[in-house]
Amino acid sequence: MTTQGNTANDPAAKFRAGLRNTAKELWDAAEEARDQMDRSAEKARKVIAERGKQVRDWTEKHLEEPRLSERMEKGVITMLHWVGLPHVRDIQQLGDRVEELTRMVDSLRKSADAKPAGAPEPAAAPEPAAAPKPAAAAKPADAPKAEDAPAIFHVEPSGDGWAVAREGEDPSSTHGTKKDAVAAARKLVEDFGPCQLVTHRKDGSVMKTQTFGDA
Repeated sequence: MTTQGNTANDPAAKFRAGLRNTAKELWDAAEEARDQMDRSAEKARKVIAERGKQVRDWTEKHLEEPRLSERMEKGVITMLHWVGLPHVRDIQQLGDRVEELTRMVDSLRKSADAKPAGAPEPAAAPEPAAAPKPAAAAKPADAPKAEDAPAIFHVEPSGDGWAVAREGEDPSSTHGTKKDAVAAARKLVEDFGPCQLVTHRKDGSVMKTQTFGDA
């Protein structure tokens, strides 16, 4: 066992003693650094608070000045005009103008409706001269009789097929195709005499008109 008298000659004892001294120095240094940080933080908080108070006081003071308020209002109006929006002042001016025009119209209407005292009655308008009687219309020529007009036959769509019919009468024949209907119609009109053959499209519109005989 090592006694206190020979500690100076014991390397392990010297190492432990030096380690304790170093730890104490580090602890003291850390305490001092923490105190400095606390003091710096407190100082920084005071500086920030003071600066904030100065900015707030300056803002409140200058916002109360009429010139600054006018500049700010002009800036807002300019921005609203730039984006195409009316300012409340423009709306008020427009409302005042509308009221003024309304009063003017009412005044003119009242003046027009009011009849001045002693005003002469308007003269009666002269009666218009009698219009001359129109000349008798010429009697139209007699229309040709129905029996004198040439007969008209039609090739027209009928259901899923085609029909051949004299105008104003029921179909004389029906066919499955337009080609067969046209052939039957041509044979009919060639044997009939003076007449016309009107061929229609599927939608009913006229495709062509043919004349046969002396029609």
